[in-house]
Amino acid sequence: MSAIETKVVHPYITKCKDYCEGKPIIKGTKFPVRSVVVYVLRQGMTPEELVTTF
Repeated sequence: MSAIETKVVHPYITKCKDYCEGKPIIKGTKFPVRSVVVYVLRQGMTPEELVTTF
């Protein structure tokens, strides 16, 4: 793990080297976490609103 990476344990997020180049995905899907965050931010939510809402 590089100096800028942190290990996050979450029941709904996982990583799989076979999907999305090993980037975090929603567990049980092939849907990248990044896509969810980008979508929400494009809807006008701030990162703080995203965290408190979800």
